[in-house]
Amino acid sequence: MTESLLLIQTLQFILSSLVVFVSTALLVEISIFLFKIKNNRIRTLFRYVPIVKLPFDLILYILSACAHFTNFNPLSCQSYVENMIVRIFHLDVQVTGSIYTTHPFAEYLSKHLPMLGLQITAVAIGSVLLGMIIHKFIVVIKSFTKLQSICVASIPSIRRVTNERLKDRLFKKKVTVCISNEVVVPTAALKNYILFPQEQYDTLSQKEFEAIIAHELEHLCWHDPILKFTSSLIGSFFWWLPTKRWINKIEEEQEYSSDASISQYGLENHDLASAVLKISQTIHNKKQMSGPLCYLTHSKPFTVRRLEELLNIKPAPPLKFYVKRSIIAATLSIILLIIFRIC
Repeated sequence: MTESLLLIQTLQFILSSLVVFVSTALLVEISIFLFKIKNNRIRTLFRYVPIVKLPFDLILYILSACAHFTNFNPLSCQSYVENMIVRIFHLDVQVTGSIYTTHPFAEYLSKHLPMLGLQITAVAIGSVLLGMIIHKFIVVIKSFTKLQSICVASIPSIRRVTNERLKDRLFKKKVTVCISNEVVVPTAALKNYILFPQEQYDTLSQKEFEAIIAHELEHLCWHDPILKFTSSLIGSFFWWLPTKRWINKIEEEQEYSSDASISQYGLENHDLASAVLKISQTIHNKKQMSGPLCYLTHSKPFTVRRLEELLNIKPAPPLKFYVKRSIIAATLSIILLIIFRIC
């Protein structure tokens, strides 16, 4: 019986997280389309919702005694998964919130599976889940530790920044521009590092150099490297979900937003486009690190789209223009989630 309960709880956890992630991601996409949100930074914040919601549900629903006993969590899909399992297997079971009054599904498994096979199945599924989570966590933490050592060992840049507005912003944010051959493209790393490979540091013109710094500085101002690292950490726990592809979409929005921001320093889009083109031609198939950092270039198809956007870019609309729309979209999202929970 214990093995049966463990099996159904594991299955329920996997299915619940999948339903939560997919439904929330779909709701975000619908909200962005419905309210025609064009500002890439706001789109980025919206796209973080499905990622942040996963640990939020885990903490609120599973670890919170209040949520467990009162059964109040408008963002949880667990009860729906329980009802779905009951309907699929035609079980005679009563579901009250998240608590089974009886466990006929466990009894069903116990009757139709040998006890040894049931024990092996439960232990195998639990071991795979736990093993993959530990492995993913180790990979992410190792990349973070390695990046810290690279930043500390990097050489501070002696190349001057002539743009006064950009220079002041670098000083206020305490950002250090450094040279390191451990990275293959210019990279915003941790909280206050911008890393350049030696080869590209020497070949870029002054305007291209400053355009890249302005781009990477925008990443640091919005804490994109740390947010990326946090998202990867959450994705490593929920490794069976398609979080990697979703995080890639977030990174693309971040790149578009950072590209558009260089105009505030009086820099030209074509200088950044020229720098991106030069760098993308030099990296070839070199492997990039993972961790709390933001690369200047990504895949070739996305680089092409960025160049097209840069060379035909329109002035980015101010954030204030979208504040009301964002509040309306957020309110609608919460209402829809509550309706989904109640119905």
